Amino acid sequence: ARYVRSPQLTPAGEIFAQCAKESGFDPDLDSSELEIVEGCTMACTMKRIGT
Repeated sequence: ARYVRSPQLTPAGEIFAQCAKESGFDPDLDSSELEIVEGCTMACTMKRIGT
């Protein structure tokens, strides 16, 4: 998957990007690890957005 950085990320996108970094997102992770990281990223994002 290739992520295209748009000129301005939505606040949610910005939060998501930060959470992904904190969760240890790495395109080279295997699929089971990616699922865990994705789950952590989503949880982190939801918590910060406040939903």
